[in-house]
Amino acid sequence: MAMRLKGKPPHPDWPVHYPYEGPDRDSMMSPIRAIDDVENYLVSIVTKGPPPLLQTDVPAIRPIYDAPYMQRHVHVHEPDPEIEGDVRRVYPAAWVPPQARSKVHVFKTLFPVYMEKTHPYEEPAVPPPLCAFKFDASKFSIVRDAYELNRDAIEYFGAFEFDRPPYARRLASSPEDFEKVKYKMGVEVFVVIIRRINEEVFLAFAGIEPFFVTEVDEEAQGMITEYFPEGVEDVLGGFTKAPITPPP
Repeated sequence: MAMRLKGKPPHPDWPVHYPYEGPDRDSMMSPIRAIDDVENYLVSIVTKGPPPLLQTDVPAIRPIYDAPYMQRHVHVHEPDPEIEGDVRRVYPAAWVPPQARSKVHVFKTLFPVYMEKTHPYEEPAVPPPLCAFKFDASKFSIVRDAYELNRDAIEYFGAFEFDRPPYARRLASSPEDFEKVKYKMGVEVFVVIIRRINEEVFLAFAGIEPFFVTEVDEEAQGMITEYFPEGVEDVLGGFTKAPITPPP
């Protein structure tokens, strides 16, 4: 309860959906709003005090405290003069994990049976790293065959006039589309970015002898931005005007 309310939202790259944002969050009919209301109510119990008891004919006996639960159960560690570097520390009554993954592990540790039965959770797998290759026009037929055999691993494919982004236009985004290009110059460059889901996939492209290859995920991510920017379309049907001469 307290962990969900007080914990920070996960990083935007965290694959598990974070449910607290949405256009209907403030609506009284929103289930997320109901969750927030319950959590706020429960947190107020430990930070401010218990709610009033229901009215019944049987008198209830409740202990009276001078401070809320969170203040009563705080622990203050006074420094020990015999321990070098020991300092005064304050331990609160409740600890809040700062990230979504930590909160999940806390719940699974405290309530393993309940979590397994009602909220089974599997740790999201880290996606395989990216690898990037560049091939010259003479390797097209072999690249096409490797592409067909490893479609599940392909993230991006591009056939470019030459290897000089952003000057070179992208002719096609698949081997099938490149075969439909009317006018080919014979100096095209094929850029292939894959997920390294296994070594066989990597070797299928590395064995074609690319003139460039990187196994560094960050470099491959940069090539996506460089060669495949959003909003850029292929030159459909080949050249709509005379081919561009590569800049010096």
